[in-house]
Amino acid sequence: VFEFTKMASRELKSASEASFALASVETSPDNAWNVVTNTATGQPCTILDPDQIIRVAPMNRQYGGWNDAHFHPQLRLPLECNTAHGMVVTCQAMARECVAIALSPDSSFVLGKTLVIHFGAAGNVSTVIRRRLETKTEAVDVTLASRVCSERSWISYWIALLPNGRLHVGT
Repeated sequence: VFEFTKMASRELKSASEASFALASVETSPDNAWNVVTNTATGQPCTILDPDQIIRVAPMNRQYGGWNDAHFHPQLRLPLECNTAHGMVVTCQAMARECVAIALSPDSSFVLGKTLVIHFGAAGNVSTVIRRRLETKTEAVDVTLASRVCSERSWISYWIALLPNGRLHVGT
């Protein structure tokens, strides 16, 4: 079975320009996930219009790496989402190296609490899960060898945070 999807037709400079919709995810009897527009049932989610691409500005290490555009309100979980049941984040990206996704309890980077997954870090030779400690100079890292970025094709990435606190990532 082949599934053909058309390429997004509009590239946007920020999440502020994008069209998002509220939806929910339900599981079928065979445990498949289905995104439905009825938000009264299932787990709430936010979906981007499939005809749009958001160009995310690269991190600037000179200023700490993260800026407000990286924590845009449209790029967070819906407020009614209960993360005690866990959560899943999926996205597609095209990059030469390091697709960084931050999971923060707030609308900005919080030292000691924000988890960052760097897919294709260190020149696209590893994936790093990192939590910077409040000392600002130390971090807790888990590094896995991987070449997962491509600047010529879209790569799908996923992150699953389970209710017990375990984190799983992949492509």
